[in-house]
Amino acid sequence: MYKNKVVLITGTTRGVGLEIANYFLKNGATVIGLSRGKSTINNAHYHHFNADLGNGEEIVNCFKKEISKQFKIIDIVINNAALLTSQYAMIMPVKNATEMVQVNLLGVFFVSREAAKLMRKSTCGRIINISS
Repeated sequence: MYKNKVVLITGTTRGVGLEIANYFLKNGATVIGLSRGKSTINNAHYHHFNADLGNGEEIVNCFKKEISKQFKIIDIVINNAALLTSQYAMIMPVKNATEMVQVNLLGVFFVSREAAKLMRKSTCGRIINISS
């Protein structure tokens, strides 16, 4: 179904991101995983890159120095990674709120922006945001 398609997914080390990555791998895609943690996926069509999604410079550098060197095209981007603090807004520390915005908003922006540069040649380019 996704043969010859390259899918970039954030947050593939666990949870929903891991399940999404496995779905695309089972359906023939090459999957690029992007997250802070170490990957548990062992598949020849899976390529994992580490970056703190709350750090725009790390995202940009990861694309420039690593992802764009190995991949000339990305067909689908799924922004899945998210940070959620379970505290009420009225008592949430400023640091926690800032981290949530950096990952859930700015991280999505930078991943989408950098991936879009590799999506220009795709005939089916799609960006899906499920993290927010």
